[in-house]
Amino acid sequence: MKAKNIKNLHSIVFFAVIISVIVGAIIVLSVAMLRNNGNKSSIQTESNKKMYHILILGEYENEHFLREIYEGASTLSESYNMVLDFYVPKTQAEEESLQELFDYASYVNADGIIAYIDSPDNIKELPRKSDGTLIPLVSTGQYSPTLTQISFIGNSYWELGKKIAEEAVYLLNQQGTIFIINNENNTHNNYRNLMNSLFDSLNNYKTIKYTEISSVSPNMLFSDTKKCLLLSLSEEDTIQTAQAIQDFHFDNSKNFRIMGFGSNETCQFYLQKEIIQELISLDPEKIGQKAIQELFEYFTFGYANSYIAADVKITRGKK
Repeated sequence: MKAKNIKNLHSIVFFAVIISVIVGAIIVLSVAMLRNNGNKSSIQTESNKKMYHILILGEYENEHFLREIYEGASTLSESYNMVLDFYVPKTQAEEESLQELFDYASYVNADGIIAYIDSPDNIKELPRKSDGTLIPLVSTGQYSPTLTQISFIGNSYWELGKKIAEEAVYLLNQQGTIFIINNENNTHNNYRNLMNSLFDSLNNYKTIKYTEISSVSPNMLFSDTKKCLLLSLSEEDTIQTAQAIQDFHFDNSKNFRIMGFGSNETCQFYLQKEIIQELISLDPEKIGQKAIQELFEYFTFGYANSYIAADVKITRGKK
């Protein structure tokens, strides 16, 4: 009887040890998983201690692009404790300057700003919170080294030049002439880098010719019957080219195409009218997502990536 009791006791101890080992293993695994998740989501955990108010703002001309930035940023609403406020004039008549939009951000005491900036020189005073500290700004559009921003999301100009060349060759079906509209005002180092990349890529296609022009005129459109492509590398040049084609009443359905750069309302209008066949721009939804991630990294750690290369978006017309 005594031996039986000892045997039962050994069984109880054995099972107790097994259970302890299992429980211990579960605890260790749980702690490891929590630490791993903590490393991945520390930004969210720290940032979710308060509700953050983020403003997405810019001028009317860039409303379409900013709307897509807003859509991209909104996809992270469940991951971050934030309120997104889209503050862009709805019509040209309601247009406010970028400085006025920044002043509004100060007025509502926003925690962060995502802004499309066309003319940084027009910004005289940066937005500040009620305690006098600068409101963290993530910008896209035109980069300015004098503008205090925690992060700029913009072009990788060399890669952009390669992508533009690839799309230009595609539109010409690998044969024809590309007229590159090179405005003399575009003398920035980044623009030259883009042009060098474009030329370098086009030189790989022996059946493609290219030449630079300053603007479109009736006497050069188009004396031969070969396929041609008008290529504009800025929003301003894209709009001017489309307007010129419309004013000259040229039918670009057969012998030539137009490819432009930009995503504002006017560019989209000419794409829908089939005057422009393709637009290249930055990917606004991914810009919105990345901008939110950079803001919350700044909120948590006090720093963010100063420059991020944005993805390229291709928008083709109906034809």
